[in-house]
Amino acid sequence: MDPSQPDRTAVLLRLWYQGDLEALEEILKLHLPWIRGVVRQRLGGKLRQKAESGDVVQDAMLRFLKDGPRLKIRDETHFRRLMTRLVENVICDQHDRFTAKRRSMDREQSLENLPPNLKLKNPALTPSSIAGRHELEDQLQLAMALLSEEDRSVIRLRKWERKSFQEIAEVLDISPSAADTRFRRAMARLAALMAPEQEP
Repeated sequence: MDPSQPDRTAVLLRLWYQGDLEALEEILKLHLPWIRGVVRQRLGGKLRQKAESGDVVQDAMLRFLKDGPRLKIRDETHFRRLMTRLVENVICDQHDRFTAKRRSMDREQSLENLPPNLKLKNPALTPSSIAGRHELEDQLQLAMALLSEEDRSVIRLRKWERKSFQEIAEVLDISPSAADTRFRRAMARLAALMAPEQEP
């Protein structure tokens, strides 16, 4: 490709972020077969079956493109690397016993299950605020799926399992100060992914 010309994938993503549905279709047509192939090669048998049932690869990509943080993608290679990591992590998470625990801990009660007095008295519990919170949670989940397994692991241990840095150190076989440092760096990378138009 001529380096003076903008990358096709980057251009298509910008168009999609501006609402161009044809650009989204073109992104999927351009990248979905390649990402499916790589994921199929790299996953074990059981996870490979999961990837091929329904279309987890396409669903994960669509969910990211529609609901995920808006990232500044350099080129086709950069996009494919990120999407491959995202899809693999999404598939692995579906088999991870932590998934159910995380869902119960990071999702607040639905409006239907709230006591009537909370619905009436808490001004934050409006339909728009609930929708905004769920949108943010979706973005967070997708940004987490773009992190390395090392970053994901330390964030899960600290934020969802509520472990101390001493406990994290024992799980990861590192010192408590190293656990603290690893967690802070992982959170910084997560925050960068959540910021609009950031380059991961």
